[in-house]
Amino acid sequence: METRYFYLIVILLLFSNPGDSQVAINNSAMPPNISSVLDLTATDKGLLIPRMTKVQRDGIMLPANSLIIYQTDNSPGYYFNIGTPVLPKWKLLSSTDTPSLSSGYKIPIDTIPFVINIPGSYIVTKNLSGLQGIDINSSNVSIDLNFNTISGLVSNNDSGIFVSGAQSQITVYNGNIVNWADEGINAEYTTSSRFFNIIIKSNGNDGIFTGKNAVISDCIALNNGLDGIDTDSASTIQHCLASYNSNEGIDAGVGANISNNTTSLNGSHGIKAGTNSILQANNSYKNTGNGIYSGANNNLFDNVSAENTLSGFYLFNASKSYNNNARSNTNHGFECGQDIDIKNCSSDSNLGSGFFSAFNGGKLEENLSSDNNIGYNISGTAWLLIKNSASGNTVQDFTIGPGNMLATILTSATLNSNTNPFVNISY
Repeated sequence: METRYFYLIVILLLFSNPGDSQVAINNSAMPPNISSVLDLTATDKGLLIPRMTKVQRDGIMLPANSLIIYQTDNSPGYYFNIGTPVLPKWKLLSSTDTPSLSSGYKIPIDTIPFVINIPGSYIVTKNLSGLQGIDINSSNVSIDLNFNTISGLVSNNDSGIFVSGAQSQITVYNGNIVNWADEGINAEYTTSSRFFNIIIKSNGNDGIFTGKNAVISDCIALNNGLDGIDTDSASTIQHCLASYNSNEGIDAGVGANISNNTTSLNGSHGIKAGTNSILQANNSYKNTGNGIYSGANNNLFDNVSAENTLSGFYLFNASKSYNNNARSNTNHGFECGQDIDIKNCSSDSNLGSGFFSAFNGGKLEENLSSDNNIGYNISGTAWLLIKNSASGNTVQDFTIGPGNMLATILTSATLNSNTNPFVNISY
């Protein structure tokens, strides 16, 4: 018997009490704490846990629940078995310094495919690539991508992250999802979920495809085969960039809140919004369709839409457009349905009309239309035009059909001879 084992046995015999099966190991002859089975006391040494690789850990026969080891590779750290001996599940004991949605431990994801069947907080520990991604079969799941990339290998037929069924409260953040044949993130039937700080690039279909009540913020969607970002109703999309996608940059359902986004060079509309939505402070540039294609009963404030192949703004019925700017679009600056209210907007250098509608009903007030083909072109009826200005339009400043209320149009010759506060001005 080796000497070190002999001394260990002696120590255990000296300081153990067979009656209560307690052991104390120290150099002060103190008995063990009454609440402990093993009481270790030292001021110059520590307890050394068994060290092994992940392969060696996974080779442990029937590991007991709560068994702890130190893993030396593949995200080194202390792991303990939260599963059963027959179905072990090793969990990283040490917490991460990466910002988290909660203060609890995060379950590591260090290989794909990876299936999540229970709620919890998960963390991707390194760049991952494969033919299948991460499948989520539970609600109340957060995935910290930890600034890593999940990429699909050539010939894959999957999504980077797929959420099955009507799950809720899914959160994915801080990383990159690229090169998947289906969606980058497919969460079509989810509700009340969040996606932020993600780059979604070069996926076969949508970059992000979500269900109702989603919040998508600070994401970049590039070169995806369909929409960059596609959401269902009552969702919020803010501070995102969507460019070079084959269909819409952003496609939002009814009741959306869309603000502070940039969409450019997409194959269809820059932004497509469903009815009853709010669009504010977005910039839509050089898209193949309309810059902003807005559903009925929407409110638009402080948006810019320039150099798009169709119109800068296409507004469906009963919408309000305040303080928006359309410039250098191939068709019209503002193309309107019926009962549209447009105020303090600017339309400049569009190849069609600055403001155009063939529908009945609406109001144009305090707008500026300059250097377009026609400044104001209204062929419908029951429109009210007051306090508008027009300058330098190629064909005509005002082309207004019968049946509309058009306040007096002043020119430079008559500007100082009229006191009507509602006049329109052509100069």
